[in-house]
Amino acid sequence: MLEKFTSANAADFRQRYAQTYGWLHSSTKRFVYVSDVERTVTHFEDVNGTPFNVKLDSALTFEFIPVTNGYYYGKDNKIYYLQRVPARQWRRGICDANTNILDINGFNIAMNIKVLDNIFGVDEQPYTFIADAACALSRHFAITDDHEVKFRNRVIGKRDKNKLIVDPIFYQEIVDTNRRLGFKFTVEGK
Repeated sequence: MLEKFTSANAADFRQRYAQTYGWLHSSTKRFVYVSDVERTVTHFEDVNGTPFNVKLDSALTFEFIPVTNGYYYGKDNKIYYLQRVPARQWRRGICDANTNILDINGFNIAMNIKVLDNIFGVDEQPYTFIADAACALSRHFAITDDHEVKFRNRVIGKRDKNKLIVDPIFYQEIVDTNRRLGFKFTVEGK
């Protein structure tokens, strides 16, 4: 969603976007952290740590990133799981208060602009099946380094080479993902 920092929405802009991450649109699009929002100026910081300001009623547009639970590949080809923290819904963009970032094995990763730029700097998610490595099959399903099959960070089965043995509740969804994306694995209910 796109927002402008205007006289009409300055208070709302502060509440929704202070200490969040997103894209600033000017002559180019760059990933930023909204470090502070004052009455007449918004303070940003880019991936390199360079601070800059945008004055009230300027033509620049901020695009916040809504939190969508799921698996994401980063530019580093690692897999991350983003998880919304339901208790903090009033902030619209991704921030420490409303989002957890986990690695493929479920360990917390500290949120910062470099980690998020790594994740959201990928134009299209390359979901894939790799027989002997961790991989994300879709936004909802992934396979860990330990060959566990996960649905939204919950273990639902295991991988045995080119076969996924999963909880019967998830059988059809895994089969559909396999067929839709053209993966070459077999699925078995356990």
